[in-house]
Amino acid sequence: MKKLRNAGGIGLRSIFVEKLGLTYFKCAPYGFEPTVYDTGDLSITRGASLTLLAAPTKLKEHLISTFPELDFQWIQSSASELLWSVSKKVEQTKLTILKQPSKPPKGVKKKSWNNALQAAAEEAKKALSDVSLRDAARLAIVALELADDVGVENIAGQILGKCGDQSSRAASLEEEEREAISQAVRTFLSAAQEDWPFDLMLFNVAWHCPASPKDTSPRAIMAALDTKLGRSQLQQMSCIVPSLVSDLNGHRTESVVCAYTGTHAADAKQSEKGRPTSVTAKRRRTVGTREKQKFYDGVFDQARDAAQALREDWQVLPTIKAALEQIENARQATQKMPLDFVNDFGGLVHLPPADLPVSVRSNICVINMDGNSFGALRLNVENMEEYRSLSNYLDILKAGMLAQVLNWIRADEEMLDVAGETARFETLLWGGDEFTFVLPAWKGWELAQLIHAAVKGWKTPRGKDLTFATGLVFAPHNAPIRDLKRAAEELVERAKTAKPNAAWQAIAYESVDRIHFSPDQFRADWLGNDVEPVAFCIGAEEACELPHFVENMLAGLTRSGLHQIYYRYRNNLADNDARAIQKITSEIDRTAPAISDTALEAIKDGLFPAKAARPLVKFAQIALLLDYIQPRVNIT
Repeated sequence: MKKLRNAGGIGLRSIFVEKLGLTYFKCAPYGFEPTVYDTGDLSITRGASLTLLAAPTKLKEHLISTFPELDFQWIQSSASELLWSVSKKVEQTKLTILKQPSKPPKGVKKKSWNNALQAAAEEAKKALSDVSLRDAARLAIVALELADDVGVENIAGQILGKCGDQSSRAASLEEEEREAISQAVRTFLSAAQEDWPFDLMLFNVAWHCPASPKDTSPRAIMAALDTKLGRSQLQQMSCIVPSLVSDLNGHRTESVVCAYTGTHAADAKQSEKGRPTSVTAKRRRTVGTREKQKFYDGVFDQARDAAQALREDWQVLPTIKAALEQIENARQATQKMPLDFVNDFGGLVHLPPADLPVSVRSNICVINMDGNSFGALRLNVENMEEYRSLSNYLDILKAGMLAQVLNWIRADEEMLDVAGETARFETLLWGGDEFTFVLPAWKGWELAQLIHAAVKGWKTPRGKDLTFATGLVFAPHNAPIRDLKRAAEELVERAKTAKPNAAWQAIAYESVDRIHFSPDQFRADWLGNDVEPVAFCIGAEEACELPHFVENMLAGLTRSGLHQIYYRYRNNLADNDARAIQKITSEIDRTAPAISDTALEAIKDGLFPAKAARPLVKFAQIALLLDYIQPRVNIT
């Protein structure tokens, strides 16, 4: 054990010194996009993603039962990845022999004596006990032809001194055992398990055993594992190949192709909603329908387990206490008012409120959030024990945030169907520091505000700020979900150019003709010119103020008036042209004569930030996103 002062003010604490001899394993899915987001059916998408999330838990149970003689330590189990270490179970033998300093017998050179002791120690360490130490001492006496009066106990004590600290070394696995574990993982996750269709997914596993103390840092271990996973993946299948139909038996082609995926062969016995359905789609849909509520309970259960495993000095942190309180509130609310979740994307926008702009009533919002440099924070910790603690810490905070989201849904009538029982919401991705949600477009900006308020106070236990990049995509509910999710993730990558600050990027695909465009392509086509992605970043605090700003703006400037100005000058909005700014502000002056000069200047300052490299871009974004930022003010 060693002592380390915590920079965050927690004080002195004990840290586990990484053991040599441990073998580290990492299991992760790959190539799952075509199997998760190959359909517009929400239940099928949900079922595939929940199958990935279930893999770590099921795999843990399988490994423990298959290898009872081994000691498994679970380091990280987030999203669909599992990281763990393994060593042999050994019983610690209590020694009565005491360590002695090295002292060569008469006639033996010091170097020769130390070499002999070291060789004897290496042999004795294989099964360290009083017996093995005495046997090693007798062998040394014989090998060096020492006198009979040389004490066996004394030499055994000197050998023990050369054995080092055995508590810092684990009982290492043989290579055959490591490969057996890897094969057990592959076999288990390549077959269906208890109705979980793992066989529809692709998983890979790799192991690494550090050879020296300098190789036991989290950064070194994770780099080795990720490199091996990457190399191994190149030797595996890149996608699951669906079964093909060779004999139509007189049926029309469309009757034997899955209506939900468009590629997999349909099975007459597996129809869903009266539509031809493939076996793979049916299996995923069954899981999605069965497990949709259990997912949220599972997140809270994992947070509870993480809290119990958390370091004691972290358990008392205010952020942890607040998160656990939010989780408990959500649990109690679930008991009083269980939530159901919609089964398809159309259900998110079914029977929308009547006072919404027509442009948003049938649209959805996909929100992706990803932590800024969370991976680097994990890799920079002292050892794998602290890596595990930090992962547990983040799991608790994330669960607390999700609990706040569920409580918000219950309290907001617009987030429920007309019966007040089904949530217009679903989680598409729940990762280690990344998550993706889908909900009605008219509530997307509000949810992003809520999440920012929930996470903006997050810090590591050492006091470092934790911030997120956010991407929001607004589009018709029948747009391909894979394109919307991919666009949201690309927006997050663009928003990360503003890190370490929290930033948002947003885009609205108001028709399906450009949904296949990436955000950069869409913006170039939209504004008629390429604009550096950082120009579209909106600081999170500023983004949260935009609904209030838009409300004030529309008190004196009509929505239709703003759009007329926008469309008139849209070809100039990518430029940094002072004359264009002057023309647009003059138009605003003429369009909004009824408001005071002070209010008018506040509007113009908000639309055209003076210090921005491209001051017209913010005006363009607000004009495009107006109905999503503030869907209910002045819709004329």
